[in-house]
Amino acid sequence: IDLGTSHLDARFEASVASVELGGVRLRTATLTGLANGRLALPWVDARVVGGDLSAGPLRFDTLQARVNGPPTSAPVTVSAHGHGVDFFAQATVGLRGGTSLRGLLVTAERNGESARAEASVVRFAPHVTSIEDLEVTGVGSPIHATVRATPGALLVQARSKGVDLARIGRIAGVN
Repeated sequence: IDLGTSHLDARFEASVASVELGGVRLRTATLTGLANGRLALPWVDARVVGGDLSAGPLRFDTLQARVNGPPTSAPVTVSAHGHGVDFFAQATVGLRGGTSLRGLLVTAERNGESARAEASVVRFAPHVTSIEDLEVTGVGSPIHATVRATPGALLVQARSKGVDLARIGRIAGVN
């Protein structure tokens, strides 16, 4: 760190074992990366590689994540594989005025069946969470929705010509 020029040039590496938070468990993970640029807005390139992730009924042998960009608008990818499931997500994450995910894409595949969800923006703020322009495909007719959650209220506006609940259950691993 050069305080005279307010510049950062750093490399980092950290490992954890047996982490649990809110019902999500991760047996091992290693974070590696670098950060450089102005202290007020550095460019970050970081990767997480982990193993043995569980979240509710979902189990994954491997986890990989990458972020590459400034904290105000950084592309992020996440993938997890194992126990017959392949999961992938990508979005541009922003941290101004709460957390936002722009251009969100999520795919899940299990035993040859797959589903895909896309949203133009997902926002997480202290008292409101919202999902705009959500489209879910691969579970019957496409589902188009907007979601807004506040303390004590949930508003979901959705439309579809038909949803295959059995297929959702198979993809989610609920038998």
